[in-house]
Amino acid sequence: MKNNLYIDNEQILKETSYFNSDWIFVCLKSSLIENNSFVTLKTYYNNIVVQNFRGKLVALSNICVHRFNTIQNGIEGKSALVCDYHSWGYDKLGKTRSDKSACLESYEVGECGDFVFINISKNNTNLTDYLGNFHQELVDLSSLFNNSNFSKIKTIKHQANWKFLVENVLECYHCQSVHSESLGSIGLGLGKPYNHITYNRHDSIEYPVIEENKKKKTKGLKLFENRDLKHQSYKHFYIAPNLFISSTEGLFFYIGRLDPISETETNLHVMFRISKINNEVNKNIIKHFYEASLINSINVIKEDQFILENQQMNMKFVQNKIALLTNEEPRIINFHKEYNRLIN
Repeated sequence: MKNNLYIDNEQILKETSYFNSDWIFVCLKSSLIENNSFVTLKTYYNNIVVQNFRGKLVALSNICVHRFNTIQNGIEGKSALVCDYHSWGYDKLGKTRSDKSACLESYEVGECGDFVFINISKNNTNLTDYLGNFHQELVDLSSLFNNSNFSKIKTIKHQANWKFLVENVLECYHCQSVHSESLGSIGLGLGKPYNHITYNRHDSIEYPVIEENKKKKTKGLKLFENRDLKHQSYKHFYIAPNLFISSTEGLFFYIGRLDPISETETNLHVMFRISKINNEVNKNIIKHFYEASLINSINVIKEDQFILENQQMNMKFVQNKIALLTNEEPRIINFHKEYNRLIN
């Protein structure tokens, strides 16, 4: 397998076929509840905004047609769709009163439970068909999210190519060494994964949680026993091209959106939810659990970031060499297979 991780501008152009071939994840619907709330998608392929226009979610180019200024800045916010350069404002159709002949490019928005996608390619594939059997999985997961939204989308900038981030989440081979105090402490990486399900470029897998370790970690969480989803595992989803989801025993959910910025830069936008609980629990207790889980999750991401940026730094020394993959990394092998199929 050739090393595609150190890429040039020609490779970037090829990669548009991987990122722009179908639907792409933007955010959770709960980030777009209020009128004029928005979330942006900015990569080296696209600059798009998804905005709430009085209850209707609309996806439009985020570049003003006048002088090509970015309209909505930041990953999320709440403001009318008005360019701050010359105050050109746009409606839900992308039209502006400043020049009736001009219009922002629009994209189809699709919802799957609480997950919001846009159709970059503008092909005729509907979102249900694109997700296949994972469509119902995302709907079911959404129904389990606690309505409490304690934090905004967090962005962690990585000085590494986006494929390093994908590879990293597609295996738990490294959990015992890199995350010994967090994921490793509940036994991740010790047992064999199971329930590996694939559909086109998407897949999911479960990693066993070691029982004696789990008891130490979950002591004092009896208040959360009455929840809808209980699984004795760490369950992970990769929904191509840019969505990562993990569930830790149905207690805590991590949702990650990957944005390639350049050949050596990637933004990881992360969202977190805790499980819906069917009994009355003090909101302060819920918030305390959420914040403790959040700190742990961010630490895990930072631990990975250190490794990924080291890998990127070394790419200039190993451009013509081939990475060695083991039997522990079948999801990575499948990812490269699909990646190469699409870009070639």
